[in-house]
Amino acid sequence: MIAADAGNCLLYEPEGMFSSVFGQKDTDRFERDVLELANTDTVIFALGVNDVSYLNEKTKDIISYENYIRTVEEMTNQLKKLNIWIIAQTITPHLKCARTMGAFTQEMEELRLSLNDWIRNCDLFDAVADQEETVRDRDEKGYFFREGLHMGDHLHPNEKGGRLMAETYLSCLKKSITD
Repeated sequence: MIAADAGNCLLYEPEGMFSSVFGQKDTDRFERDVLELANTDTVIFALGVNDVSYLNEKTKDIISYENYIRTVEEMTNQLKKLNIWIIAQTITPHLKCARTMGAFTQEMEELRLSLNDWIRNCDLFDAVADQEETVRDRDEKGYFFREGLHMGDHLHPNEKGGRLMAETYLSCLKKSITD
């Protein structure tokens, strides 16, 4: 069975009107949502998009490069003890993203790029679904979600973008069969 660990924040639990959207941060639900599932042989780890979006003066001690890596290493070590195959996803572009919480900052982009570099180059994962590469485009300001692949918000994939991302996951899953 494949478990996906995605869709909320890894390190930060938003308060106020967004708390019900994201629910518990992943560090509080990882055991229940992933480790306690019977017969799990593969985990898709797709977290970081929302954490990066909440980086600001209030959260910078929680949402940091060091905390993200330490937390992912701890989770990955738990999965490896259970012989679970791990696919990690890079964090998709945010520039031009329509955000209700304010503009996506250069500091956020630098964190996203640093985390992606680490995800691609560390040796913790069995495969990397490079979704940034799948959906990105570039202009003079940096990387953004390619036109025609998002729902109009430069953050969430539309049907075409979702299909391309699914193909990237499928490629990783095929690798798991041969390993």
